[in-house]
Amino acid sequence: MKRKNRFGVSLAEMLLFTGLAVLVSGVAVEFYVRGTGVTDATQKAILVQQDIRAVVEYFTRDMNATYWVLEPPSGDRAHNVCLVKFASANSTERLKENLLEPANRLDYPFFRDNQPVGNRIDAYLISYTYDENTHTVKRKEDKGLFIIATNSSAIAHAIDYTFEVHETLSDRVLGKNVKQFDLDYFGYERSVNTSHLPGLLKNVFDLNEVETLSDAVKMGRTACILLKVRASYEEGVYSEKYKQRGHRAPETELVTKVWSNVRLRDEMYHEYWSSTDWNLQY
Repeated sequence: MKRKNRFGVSLAEMLLFTGLAVLVSGVAVEFYVRGTGVTDATQKAILVQQDIRAVVEYFTRDMNATYWVLEPPSGDRAHNVCLVKFASANSTERLKENLLEPANRLDYPFFRDNQPVGNRIDAYLISYTYDENTHTVKRKEDKGLFIIATNSSAIAHAIDYTFEVHETLSDRVLGKNVKQFDLDYFGYERSVNTSHLPGLLKNVFDLNEVETLSDAVKMGRTACILLKVRASYEEGVYSEKYKQRGHRAPETELVTKVWSNVRLRDEMYHEYWSSTDWNLQY
């Protein structure tokens, strides 16, 4: 008996093929989702690392060349700082403002008619400002005069350190995902037994020799800054509400000491007089 040809598939075969297709598709989608998640997490991790890198590289370069650390205008020195760098390596060139009339200051650091006098130095002011609301660190560079003023008492002390801005050279945001930007200031205690060597490294506000002086003088004794910076991407699937689902926010944290090479040199050879010394002693 001749059999008829059968075209198509039976219901059972169709259900079997459909089930296999759904299974394979599900596995493929799962691999795609996981791969996309890993790629996205890697990209965000690179992003926060770039934020950290930009902040630390600029801060290290500026601090290495810093001669004086100023109190920030906001007063929040735990998260903001102002660094003063000389505009020229030539001492005669950077002190030229003191030779201009009518305010000839060749008598600094001595008094003129028992009135305080000042030393005006061509310099750059580098300001680092942290905004905890926008999680950004901003760097601003100004050019102007670093002004050191004495008092009019019998003992000459430099008591006032200020900066007169003439021109803003740059103002930019370095990091956009910074969740922590903490600063601590350390300086060397002057050693009594070994005058040619610096003493213990202490918080500048705990140095015995300047404990009765102004915060401006204490900040100026800063030889190194302990920088603690942390960047974290906490948007989208990495926001707070998704943490319970195992979406850990990409994060980078760095703690390091950043030194002032100029201040280290002066601490090593502090017997040599500098016109910026607070005690103005030869």
